[in-house]
Amino acid sequence: MHVRRLATALLATLATAASSTPFAAPALASEDYQQVIDATFPTDPQVRFSDTYDACRSDCARVHKATDLMGERMYPLYAMVEGEICGIDDGAEDDHGRHITVCGDDGRRYRYLHLNNDTPGTDDNAAGLEHVYAPGMRRGVRVARGQHIAYMGDSGNAEDTAPHLHLDIFDDRVVDPYGDHRVNPYPTLLAALSRGDIPDGTSFHADAAERVAGEDRIGTSIELARSRFDAAEVALLAPWDSPGEAIVAGPLAAALEAPVLVTHRDRLDPRVADELAALGVTQVYLVGDLLDGIELDLDVVTRLGGGDLFVTAAAVADEVWRLQGAGDPLEHTIEGDAAPPRDPPPVDGEAADDDVASPRFEVAADHDHADPFLLDGARVSGSVHVRLTSPTDEDTTDVAFHLDDPEAEGDPVNVEEHAPWDVGTSDRSGTRSFDTTVLSNGEHTLTAVLTRPDGQTERITASFEVRNVEERRALVALGAHSDPTRSWPDSLMASYYGSTLGRPVLLVDEAALPPATAAALEGVADVEVVGGPAAVTEDVYAEVAALVSSTGRIFGDDRYATAVEVTSDLLERDLVTATRVWAATGRNWPDAATAGPIVSGHAEVLVLVDGDGAGADDAARAFLHRRADRAASGVVIGGPVAVTETVLTAFRLDLT
Repeated sequence: MHVRRLATALLATLATAASSTPFAAPALASEDYQQVIDATFPTDPQVRFSDTYDACRSDCARVHKATDLMGERMYPLYAMVEGEICGIDDGAEDDHGRHITVCGDDGRRYRYLHLNNDTPGTDDNAAGLEHVYAPGMRRGVRVARGQHIAYMGDSGNAEDTAPHLHLDIFDDRVVDPYGDHRVNPYPTLLAALSRGDIPDGTSFHADAAERVAGEDRIGTSIELARSRFDAAEVALLAPWDSPGEAIVAGPLAAALEAPVLVTHRDRLDPRVADELAALGVTQVYLVGDLLDGIELDLDVVTRLGGGDLFVTAAAVADEVWRLQGAGDPLEHTIEGDAAPPRDPPPVDGEAADDDVASPRFEVAADHDHADPFLLDGARVSGSVHVRLTSPTDEDTTDVAFHLDDPEAEGDPVNVEEHAPWDVGTSDRSGTRSFDTTVLSNGEHTLTAVLTRPDGQTERITASFEVRNVEERRALVALGAHSDPTRSWPDSLMASYYGSTLGRPVLLVDEAALPPATAAALEGVADVEVVGGPAAVTEDVYAEVAALVSSTGRIFGDDRYATAVEVTSDLLERDLVTATRVWAATGRNWPDAATAGPIVSGHAEVLVLVDGDGAGADDAARAFLHRRADRAASGVVIGGPVAVTETVLTAFRLDLT
């Protein structure tokens, strides 16, 4: 802790301050309540105070038993000793106003009353929490001696007085002259000033930032998993030697509430095997080219993708959508009734034979069909199965189906030549389907137009409904670049973003939209591109936009600023909190490739920092000061090679 020295004149003035004693105190049983505690001065030394421990209050109905330090709104207040925040008000102000209490490791309680409740420059009683408490203050948070914890104000019954800190010190081992367990703060405050024991705001608790790291990237993936999971039925395995597979696995891991572990491509690392056993994993997903020919002693092993990273990303996306109900047959999604019986139209002007059965038409979903209903953006594509019964082959020469067009205007959605319906069926009925039809949620009408040998037609109509369909949404980020250092930062943040939003991550390269990505994007309702035009070019962005219903872009001036934009968006949506900040290096990928779903699972904040300390992460540093206004602690992902000890120390300071 750094200190600054005070002028001799100020010390002399404070040392001679008179005690205000409106009436005689009872005889003392001991002097303990006047003891001098080894503690730091709690605010700006320019405050004014005197010994008012036994001052008369409320027409002498009570005694003060505290010290008031008179100052200005927004003077910083500091922890006098190391300890834990054990009291903080819930916003319902009483006479104490906004307040905070530090339970010191020395066994005493230090209570700070009348904290600020005004927006700076006003007296509006409407301050945001960032103007009441220091960043990260909440019950249970450890604080260092001299650490900034709150701001001076005039809340509670101090609204009609000057801003000040009402300081109480409680000690259950002490009995003061009034039968209370308190210590007079005044002697301790004087002693702190005499020593020059004044904090400058740079103190932080040693545990304000910790590391999660293993001996290598495989070990770090295990330690990250342990930070969240004590048990898991499912795990995802990705190769250790490239970031892409682990990164795109993130949103799927989040959907499954499962960890992502990295291992060798040709063998299962023994540490990973032990971790799978310790977690109780019975099902794994192998993401990308991994463990070919290796048999795992697990109930279910599912392979996703392989060979091409873009294909792997698309395969993972399909699995995410399937888990969301996107790729599964949607039972009872389509409902339709058989059309009522009707007489066939006259043929050659003659009435139809009453013995000839009328064609019948009904619509239904065939859940055992090879092409079940698939989510396709806001639409469902797949096979709509109809059964159309015709009495004889001669009755119909062809059938045309028209969707949502009862008048059968325009091109039909499917045309089939009648050649008989289904061989072997006694009623010569059959199932007609149109496999490329795209259906949206809501009511639909399907019209079958039957054409007779003489050219006359008959229309039979059935209605049905598509419902309970979720829209497909996705993120797109750069996944391959001629400069490998540029291929992963945005997609790493997209993994965290997608894990929180429930969106899979699809990848592009620096010059084009890969075919696998284009195919996965067709019909998707909404895409957010993570990264600026320097990462995902305007041409590639235009290709993406042409395939989907809605497109946006989230980015900053560099990788650090893009990470800040992603995290800020999640904070603004109230999907994460900044009570704990996770930091990964923006210099290299290995340690943080599996971090996205872990941080998202904690509903906390992820930023990129310059792990080498070269100062490229100004956006992250500014964010920690301005936006992470409730940060209490942090986690650095990776060992000293990824994030140096110097950067770790700076990160701790940024959290204060």
